Amino acid sequence: AVAVDPRDPDHAFVGSWDDGLIEFRGREAVANYTAGSSSLQVVSNDGSGKVNVGGLDFDQSGNLWMTNGWAAQPVSVRTAAGVWKSFSPGSLLAGNLLISDIFAASNGYKWIVRPRGNALMVFNDAGTIEDTSDDQWKLLNNTPGSGGLPSPDVFAVAEDKEGQIWVGTGKGVAVFYTPSAIFGDGDFDAQQILIEQDGNVQILLETEFVSNITVDGANRKWVGTQTSGVYLLSADGREQLLHFTAENSPLPSNGITSVAIDGVSGEVFFGTERGIIGYRSDATE
Repeated sequence: AVAVDPRDPDHAFVGSWDDGLIEFRGREAVANYTAGSSSLQVVSNDGSGKVNVGGLDFDQSGNLWMTNGWAAQPVSVRTAAGVWKSFSPGSLLAGNLLISDIFAASNGYKWIVRPRGNALMVFNDAGTIEDTSDDQWKLLNNTPGSGGLPSPDVFAVAEDKEGQIWVGTGKGVAVFYTPSAIFGDGDFDAQQILIEQDGNVQILLETEFVSNITVDGANRKWVGTQTSGVYLLSADGREQLLHFTAENSPLPSNGITSVAIDGVSGEVFFGTERGIIGYRSDATE
């Protein structure tokens, strides 16, 4: 995992699956944070001494959140002031401490991907990093009332300009339209998007493995798939604006691994299993 400091483009962090967190300044490695120099912990069940960092993301306050796979306290933060803190969901994970990507949403919730068909975990520190007494945790899956995702295989999480959370799964896209309701008593399940095609109503991308979702300056969604190239969808997802494949464009492969957007120029970069290519789009921040 890689995360660039939003306040300083020459300051970045790299997560290693074995050797903890590496800090870079000016493209030079300046620090290696492991179990002895941070709140990161070693793998708890095999005595290997490895420190696994599987996901990184900065929140809006400049705090760097990370997942610490197979550790007893599998979520850690390095605050903007350089203070470390780790967190535990207690017995919620039932010993399965494998977690990967983490996404820090604008409302303070942290969305954490659980690989191998285990869907998602959401963490809310309530804005009080030092006080764990008000922390909230919840597991989401494909069961109605517990997330309602179309598939427990989750590959991507993104937040749009309206604060909605879009999730890419092994069976298409689902949206949490009211993510603030997750820790309430009401219905918070994700919804799939219905579209009309050739006179028939169907679920958006319901047969696709969605590997990436990236939101552009116009709140449109660039959706990368594992086998069918990349789609550009309207802000509400109900209209397909573009569909690039290796057959109809210079895209080198239909296996999309990542999508990134230059917010100033509007250029969209597609990472594929056969290299990177850019497309000059028409929306900027």
